[in-house]
Amino acid sequence: MKVLKVLILLVVIVGVVLRILGIPMNSSLLWVAAAAEFWIVSLVLVGIVRLITTRTRASVGDEGPRGWDALRTILRESLPEGVTEAVLSEARILVAALMSLTRRPIKPVNVEPGWRRFGVLETSAYGHIVTMLLLLIVLETPAVHVIVGAVLDDTALRKVVRGLLLGSNIYLAVWLIGDLRLLRESPGILLGKDTLVVKLGLRVQGSVPLANVDGAERLNAQDAKPTEGRRAIRITPQPQPNCRVTLRSPVGMRGVVGIRVKGDMLDIFVNEPGELVSSITNVLASESVAHASYG
Repeated sequence: MKVLKVLILLVVIVGVVLRILGIPMNSSLLWVAAAAEFWIVSLVLVGIVRLITTRTRASVGDEGPRGWDALRTILRESLPEGVTEAVLSEARILVAALMSLTRRPIKPVNVEPGWRRFGVLETSAYGHIVTMLLLLIVLETPAVHVIVGAVLDDTALRKVVRGLLLGSNIYLAVWLIGDLRLLRESPGILLGKDTLVVKLGLRVQGSVPLANVDGAERLNAQDAKPTEGRRAIRITPQPQPNCRVTLRSPVGMRGVVGIRVKGDMLDIFVNEPGELVSSITNVLASESVAHASYG
């Protein structure tokens, strides 16, 4: 079954690439590619219908997965894990972008009792960066199309190049809008009595037991480079982190499109780096963490 899934995905990828390049496929391969693409789209649609039906019939006390997690569980029954995460990631970006474009209010971040939240966007320049990039895309797209039209003759190649440029610009704009929306709706960093939880939109998601934390410190531009022999997981909406959490042993987290990232340091950007560092230090110094065992 796994081999069949891989072959179907390979046919879809080859078919898409050939169409982008403008290379015609023979009739038999065209039908195979169309059938494979229809199969994947059907699985996604069936998964969404099953998700809606399951959530509608579920009782109030149902402790099963909900929302996107429920859709992930359903899609994994028919698609490989990597493809499932990629489909979910793109779907969430698209939904978030549409919600921003239709001016839907941003959901407030709720923090459960016993947890402390450290936001990441209030003092970050990422929102302004997204605005500038969107303006550049709007201004660049017509200019590039004019240049392509002047350089290339009116052939299939010019149409393909223009289509690729327009599609990539639209995709980039949608991705930026959706990514910013998801960052605003995510809690960022959550600190509990024995766990540090990371929920940074679709960028990074995971958790670290505080028993595995060796220490925390403020960072500046000169100290941002990882220590030799160590690997850092970047948990920041912008290039420059402002604090670092050192771990006793490596941990894994879920990154963009479900790609697993691994490291023994967390390079984090938060609105209040000093508060995060002092809070982690205080929790580590407490008796409950000092005598905890991490295996």
